[in-house]
Amino acid sequence: LPGLRYRLVGVRAQEVSSRPPASSDSPSDDLFFIHIPKNGGTSIEQIGQNYNISWGSYAEEISFAQLMPDGNTCTRFHVPPRELSSPNPYIGKRSFCVTRNPFDRMVSEYKFLIAMPGDYSRSLGFEYYTR
Repeated sequence: LPGLRYRLVGVRAQEVSSRPPASSDSPSDDLFFIHIPKNGGTSIEQIGQNYNISWGSYAEEISFAQLMPDGNTCTRFHVPPRELSSPNPYIGKRSFCVTRNPFDRMVSEYKFLIAMPGDYSRSLGFEYYTR
């Protein structure tokens, strides 16, 4: 995305194409993507699908919700690997994530929240949200 800075963590950054490879090389089964919300994860997951790689919301083993310690539920592909209940597909696997400038991430989260019907963040304003 223009104007936003992302950083690939865990593996060497390489040019990423949204087109599938010309050859039929099968992807490594031991590489997992850690989807940190509002960091471009959906795009990474969609590119993976172009290469027949099922990461995040496409990964069957983490595509459902999990009860969190605070009583809320969270989709397993957004749960930090150390907090995943069993079975934890990250154990023994290589993983990577994308991180984003924290301020840009916060603005993105705020815009996402105010777009939700009935969300109170819009009436409180961005300044209140960032406290």
